[in-house]
Amino acid sequence: MRLHWSVLALAPGVTLPMALIALPRQAPGHAPAGYWIAGSAIAVLLVVSVAAHELAHVLAARSRRRTVKWVSLTLFGGSTELADEKRTPRSEAAISAAGPVMNLVLAGLFLALAGVGAAVGVHRLVPVALAWLGTFNVILTLVNLIPGVSSDGGQVVIAALWKRGGDLDRARTVVRRAGLLLGGCAFVLGAVLVLGGSVHSGLVVATSGWLLADPTGVCR
Repeated sequence: MRLHWSVLALAPGVTLPMALIALPRQAPGHAPAGYWIAGSAIAVLLVVSVAAHELAHVLAARSRRRTVKWVSLTLFGGSTELADEKRTPRSEAAISAAGPVMNLVLAGLFLALAGVGAAVGVHRLVPVALAWLGTFNVILTLVNLIPGVSSDGGQVVIAALWKRGGDLDRARTVVRRAGLLLGGCAFVLGAVLVLGGSVHSGLVVATSGWLLADPTGVCR
């Protein structure tokens, strides 16, 4: 497994808005140290969630006797590189779907724990932090299901088109073009949001569009 240096940017990128804005608003009245600890825990568990996503790909691949070359974690998620042997549309779809399913399971787990914690009167900061982790995993699930060539959803669509038409290269071309179109639209929308004053939301949408439109992407 490779851990790219850009992952370090998740620490301030998640901890700062959580500790300074989100957590104090939703769980007021706690010491600043508590917000910083909770924000840091959210950042760490978010990286763990991304790693679990990639591990799900690895386990699905190994169960189908596929060779896993390497797994890389970066600021924008992760990628799993597999050898080309024993490729079939069914195995490609199953391996690609494993990651989003893992994030969906984690989202359900974190949200359920948040609900239980709130119901039994656990320290207010804990359920709020767990709810944010559940929300982040829902977002990871949805982003990975967008049908771009570098996303899990795109890989599933490629597998379906490959099975239907019998031509893997053509299937990739169709999804790549769709990704370019959707990504381009998202990038433009993000730019409009930034110009309109919604800088944070605009940058998130524009970055997602850029990643979606990447025609050389091979991330799972």
